[in-house]
Amino acid sequence: WTATLITVPNVGRQIETTLNHPVQVTGNTLTLVLPRSDLPSISSRLWSFGSSAGVSANNSVFDDCLPFDQTSTDGGTTGSTTDGGSASTAPIVGQVGSAIEGPDGSSVTVHAVEAPAVPDEGVTLDAVPGTQLVAADVEVCATDRPLQAVGDARFVVTMSNGDVRDVVSLPTSPHQPQFPVEITLRPGSCERGWVTFQVAADTSVASVAYDVSGVGVGPLLVAET
Repeated sequence: WTATLITVPNVGRQIETTLNHPVQVTGNTLTLVLPRSDLPSISSRLWSFGSSAGVSANNSVFDDCLPFDQTSTDGGTTGSTTDGGSASTAPIVGQVGSAIEGPDGSSVTVHAVEAPAVPDEGVTLDAVPGTQLVAADVEVCATDRPLQAVGDARFVVTMSNGDVRDVVSLPTSPHQPQFPVEITLRPGSCERGWVTFQVAADTSVASVAYDVSGVGVGPLLVAET
């Protein structure tokens, strides 16, 4: 047996690394002893939580770091599961202007969406020909537990033609304040700011979504326009 570590730095992209450590299988139990020093920082954070694990459709063991509260009979923690036994990553759908609750204790509100974005007074932005800038006023709150590594890269926009775009980094944002690149939220605290996307000029916004996991595995909290 060999083990492969898969990290997902953003939606639609993953990095696979073969782990050079022995894997032992006894009956239905798989054991892998891996020094944390051998893991990249994001994986160390994932594995230290260890709160949502299961087996995917192709029999890959995964650990997606969603801090669910369900407790198993053997004292471990497990995530919410589907009939197939894997942690549920089904989108949770709401509307722009309404709070959407995530299974990790997050509450996300997309307050407004501008398409195309109308820059603040004194701000000049020129979109690439054939494209437009879309700005979304977003807020993330931690309800009953802390949220780590919350940042603008967790947001994506889906356009009417099905195109999905990540946040774009610009020298100047259409609006201030910008949503932070990465912060930790304590229970009861919130962070609000603007995120910006660059999309095709001839499309409209269908939804803005927030990735609960932060590593592209969902679930997505989807605010439809």
